[in-house]
Amino acid sequence: MSESVEDRQSLEELGEDICRLAASLAATTSRWLMMIAEFDRSEGWGGVGVKSCAHWLSWRCGLSPGAGREHVRVARALLDLPLIAAAFAAGSLSYSKVRAITRIADRDTEDDLLALALSATAAQVERVVRGWRTAESATAPEQDARRDVSWHWDRDGMLIVRARLGPEEGALFLTGLEAARDSVEPSTSDSPPEPVTDEPEAPSSELDTNAFPRERPPDPAAGTALSHAQVRRIACDAALVVLLREGSDVLDVGRKRTIPTRLMQAIWARDGGCRFPACLERRRDRVQAHHITHWADGGPTSLSNLTLLCRFHHHVVHDDGFGLQRDPDGNLQFLVPSGRPLPEHPGWLHRDEAPPATVPASDDLAQWDGQHLDLDYAVSVLLSRRQYVVDQRNHRRHEAA
Repeated sequence: MSESVEDRQSLEELGEDICRLAASLAATTSRWLMMIAEFDRSEGWGGVGVKSCAHWLSWRCGLSPGAGREHVRVARALLDLPLIAAAFAAGSLSYSKVRAITRIADRDTEDDLLALALSATAAQVERVVRGWRTAESATAPEQDARRDVSWHWDRDGMLIVRARLGPEEGALFLTGLEAARDSVEPSTSDSPPEPVTDEPEAPSSELDTNAFPRERPPDPAAGTALSHAQVRRIACDAALVVLLREGSDVLDVGRKRTIPTRLMQAIWARDGGCRFPACLERRRDRVQAHHITHWADGGPTSLSNLTLLCRFHHHVVHDDGFGLQRDPDGNLQFLVPSGRPLPEHPGWLHRDEAPPATVPASDDLAQWDGQHLDLDYAVSVLLSRRQYVVDQRNHRRHEAA
């Protein structure tokens, strides 16, 4: 059955509409990323128990954690690339192209990379960016010039380290950190648990060397003072013995409390990781049991009164005033400090709210003329152009001096 002229024209119009909408989506995405950049700069994501702007995007906008991090990276990069940002806002560049060139673009190379992105396909742009980064990684002398390590001790006695290292040095540095962590913290794994007994677990002390906690680990022998919130957080899933003293005399040894192994296994089977909204922490050594009604307030050490929180959100619940309760159906409900519920999966729009209209775009996204991409030539020209721009700027500075 032959296709009529009207059908062909209808399909051509449909294709044109798809291209126009793609350009409009690019322009709208640009506006959205600029909003993310401002939201991130102002830390608007803080105060609701999230770890970062990317975490907030994962929770509120339905992005995967990796996509959230990448959108934040692109948004931050566009703040320093006005030419690329303007072309993106006009609908002349797709997000795929912008995402690629912002990995390598700076003020010296922005003009050339913008010209490349406007004339090449997204796949070609990705290949050029990969070739660029491969060529740059081979320039060891430039890496040596950028190497830097500095450290200092802050007033809390914490070591602050800032480092820019080459690939081999960086791998050795991380290996050393792993070795240091293993020397102070027993390794844990997801291997089958040891045979279950009804004996209470031994008291434990935990040092978060993975996340470099903001608080110094207490020294029990030295009698380091702990805040009320710290004591309640530590007491959530550690073995605890309460001693009442008068001077050097022990007046009373209170009841001992811990979470039995069988109960901990049941919590893991039910929760599978941190239960705070949008948190994806699933590693056993990063997650702790939390009493919903605290043990100090008479809360039982039972399955219904326990849930799992990662170390970050355990701090948030105890130190920042967040609430947690379980409804009659057994569902967890988190509350912000003001008492407002924190939804598990919030929607994009309020009820009866319509999405905003798309932004009209001026140009088509694809301007490739079909020429073959000579990758080596393209990368060498771009790097040479960058060096030329840097040399010209240095020459002007020398003449001005």
